[in-house]
This record gives sequence, structure tokens and C-alpha cells, in this order.
Amino acid sequence: MSITTKNGDKGYTNLLNNASVLKSDPRVNILGEIDGLSSYLGLLKSEIEEDTIKGELSYIQSNISTVMAEIAAGNNDKYHLSKENLNEIEKLINHYEGMYISQNKFILPGENRISSIMDICRTVTRKVERLLIDIDLTYPVDEYSKKYINRLSDYLFATARYVDFREEITKKVKESLKIKGANYEAKKVLDLDLSKILLGKIEKKATSNGLPVVIAIANQWGNIIAVHFMDGALPGSYDVAVNKAYTSAIYRLGTLELGKMSKSGQTLQGINSADSRIVIFGGGYPLKINNKFVGSVGVSGGNGQQDDEIALYGVNVMEELSEGGGQ
Repeated sequence: MSITTKNGDKGYTNLLNNASVLKSDPRVNILGEIDGLSSYLGLLKSEIEEDTIKGELSYIQSNISTVMAEIAAGNNDKYHLSKENLNEIEKLINHYEGMYISQNKFILPGENRISSIMDICRTVTRKVERLLIDIDLTYPVDEYSKKYINRLSDYLFATARYVDFREEITKKVKESLKIKGANYEAKKVLDLDLSKILLGKIEKKATSNGLPVVIAIANQWGNIIAVHFMDGALPGSYDVAVNKAYTSAIYRLGTLELGKMSKSGQTLQGINSADSRIVIFGGGYPLKINNKFVGSVGVSGGNGQQDDEIALYGVNVMEELSEGGGQ
């Protein structure tokens, strides 16, 4: 069946309640604006890489479609948002507000493409809210729909500032470490065989210290090559060791040193807020062969000082292995 029905050629259209109204009717106008908002959210969804935010945006699109149905059906009980929908988006707002450092200044959109699209979506949401308040005077709208649209603009503001903060941290890291971009064409020299040898030697060190630990080895991109779980190590140490290796790999720094740089007032303040996998206490170090970065090691099982000592031992062993051909 063709989408071209010609029924609207005379300037009329039907609402969901079968009422025939002019296309200039304020309800038709706001339905078009909400449709436009959903399209902008779709654009944002197609641009952003984070699956979590993609999922949130899809859910939001579904909810504002419910608002559209409510308006088109004339506040029909069949179509309405709930208090639970409102609570959910408020939780997301609080989550993202905790992921960046608030700045007491006027925000100029345009720091990066993703946050710029978010700010466009936010301003369109504000326009929808103004229209919604206006038509509510003549065609009452459920209170949760009005509150949800209001919160949506807050959500978009908070996520945009989170994205800005994350990008700012990445730039600071590159400037501080003088990294102009990872060399993804570099030959991988830290392979599984060498990692196994290194794991074995680090385990002996941990055993001599009387400390059961988890040891993780990552390549230069932060991808894990191997993990060794010593007998008696705490289950929670697994994720910590893996994240220490990940952190040292992507920032080319020891996690203890990164922690010092992330304190209040320092160059990388708040870096751990940009990525939940970032660890800023001892136990992770970059690994080098012939002074060339090849990967990282992460150790977890003791306190920060104990983990750091064992991980640093692994760095020294790596140097010895490279000099001795990996024997």
C-alpha cells in the first residue's frame, strides 16, 4: 500500500482519536516537533559509539513516542508515561552528573561533534516543552509527560558535559605524555609465549612474598593476552588486575604515578571519572623491550604497595628477558 493517500491535500489530517483537524492545529504542530526530536536523537544514536548511551536513547525515543500517542489520542489512558519512567531518567541524570566536574560558567556548544549533537537535541527538547505547556492549556497533557520532557533536556545536558569532560581528559593525557596517537601498525612483540614466561617469574616473586595474587598481561592496546590466578587469590582481584594492566597500557604510565597526576589540582584531575576501568593506585606498569613500549602488567591481591612491588619486579624481569632473548 502506498504511503501517498492524498487524504491530506486539503490541509486536514486525522489524529489517533480519528478527529479530523487542520494541519496547522497546535497538536499537529507539536507532534511534528516531537517527531523531529526523535529524528535528532536517532542521528545522535548513529554517531555515538557507547552502547550504553545508545540503549538509553532508544528507550527515550520509545517514551517520547508514547507522549506523541497521548497527544494524538486526546489524553487517552491507554497512552501515558509513569512515575517509574520519570525515576529512570532522573537516575541517569544523577549518574552522568557524577561523571564530570561541574564548571560554574556558561557552556558554549561545539567542543566535539557528539556533544554538539546532544546540545542540538537539548534545545529541540526545550522547544517541545514550551509547546507542550502551551497546548496543555487547551488540551490537557498528563503531568508525567510534561515532567519527562523537562528531565530529558537535563539528561541531554548532563550527557553532553560528560562527553566534553571525557574528551578533555583524553587531550590532557596526550599533551602530558606527548602522545600524538597510538602507532597501531607497530609489530606485536609481547606474545603469549613470552607472557607465560613472565607470568611464571612474577608468580615466584609473589610466592616468595607470601602473597597470592592475580597477574594480568596486556598488549600495547590494553587488550589482555594472559591472566594467571594464583591459588588463594581473592576473586575480586581478577578485575582489578585486568584494569591495572589496561590502565597502564592505554596511558603508558604506572597506575601509582597516574594516581598522583589525577589528584585535585593536578594535570589529570578526574581522569578516573572518564572511564570506570581506570585504576589510580599501585600495581600496574608499562612493559618495554629495548626501550620500546610493548604492553603492560597488572597485579592485584595485596595492598597497593605490595602489588606495586610485584608489578615493578615484572618490569625488571621483562628487561632481563628481552636482553636474554626471552629465555
